[in-house]
Amino acid sequence: MKHSIKILSRTVLLLCPALIIAACSPTPNKPQAADPVSFLVFGDSGYHFDWPSKNDRKSADQDKQAWYENHLDPDRPAAGMREPERLPAIEKSPVTGGYVLSTGLYRVSDAMYEKCAPDSCRFALMLGDNIYPDGADGKDDVQRFEEILTKPLSRLGHGRDSFEIYSVLGNHDWKNGPDGARAQLDFMQSTPPFFMDGYSYQAVPAGSNDELEIFAIDTELLLATTSVNKPAHKDDLDEELEDALLESTEPVKQQAVAEKAVFAQLEQALQESDAKWKIVIGHHPLWSTAGGKVAQSIALRELILPILCRHADAYMSGHEHTLEIHQYDCSETAPGSPAEPLTQVVSGAAGKQRMVNRPFMQRQDNEDPALQTLFALGSTWGYAYATLAGEELEIDLFSIGLDGNEKKTFSHSIKNRIE
Repeated sequence: MKHSIKILSRTVLLLCPALIIAACSPTPNKPQAADPVSFLVFGDSGYHFDWPSKNDRKSADQDKQAWYENHLDPDRPAAGMREPERLPAIEKSPVTGGYVLSTGLYRVSDAMYEKCAPDSCRFALMLGDNIYPDGADGKDDVQRFEEILTKPLSRLGHGRDSFEIYSVLGNHDWKNGPDGARAQLDFMQSTPPFFMDGYSYQAVPAGSNDELEIFAIDTELLLATTSVNKPAHKDDLDEELEDALLESTEPVKQQAVAEKAVFAQLEQALQESDAKWKIVIGHHPLWSTAGGKVAQSIALRELILPILCRHADAYMSGHEHTLEIHQYDCSETAPGSPAEPLTQVVSGAAGKQRMVNRPFMQRQDNEDPALQTLFALGSTWGYAYATLAGEELEIDLFSIGLDGNEKKTFSHSIKNRIE
């Protein structure tokens, strides 16, 4: 009897560690939930007083009132000024001595840096117009890159080697032609944490748990391959639409032709991707509410909207200096596409401000029942902060005040729409 008890005791002692380990270990066949993946989304950040535009130099003798009168005519609804909710911030330029739009470059980058501390951002998406007013010049850009890109933005990842800023170029980045664009591309390719694998590319961000793939397209080149025609509106929006016509230089058009095969491959790349979440990024929006970029948006929708409807979860852009979220019912544009609507995020307020044109926004929604503007805020700086958790992507929009303080202004959750 005593011998039996000794054997039983020894057996229990041998089994206990194994039982404890088994109890503490995950069930082999039970999938473990991945950690949430958060990332920054911002565009049009590259506005710095040390590099003024020609218009800023011309208006150096204007006082504050004259600047608003000349730039924001209250008799033009197309400028969003009939009943403005707020005016964009302006201040005296230390370079020209005249009033210019205030810059949000360091205010927004400071806010994003604080938001990402200590380890809450895995990567960032930078949506073009990274350098105002004319991009790089391809000759002597060392100081320009340092003040506009490296100093304010390279610190966002708090020194983590895995943090990358996936970038695209915008129309202002192409102002000096292919040489300037190439100079910025070379800088992005050789200077961490910035990342560009060509003007258009795809990438699975480090730290995304392999659940998300980014498809970056150069919409300035894409639009240069087609005609951007002014819509046949016969009302008081026509004057503003004149400014929306695209005027690509011949060298840019030649570069666009060389890149055209890349755009043709976008649908194939989306189809072949194994990523659970597929996000397309570009500079120009499909829809926006300021009213001045509508011709470009219409042309871009004709080129890529059916592809996005069939194969993408979201499209993220800048160009308009506003914060916006739109949803689009794809059922008629792309029959057979997923039932969940396509979401567009406009986050182009990281450097400049622009007013929302409420009358135009209302008409745009009314003319297309498939479109729903969920939120639009102008005359502010800001950025988007996205968090991917399983079947949902949470998008928070933050506005930044003159004092640099941020405020969450809108949150929206989208569901994974591509199987």
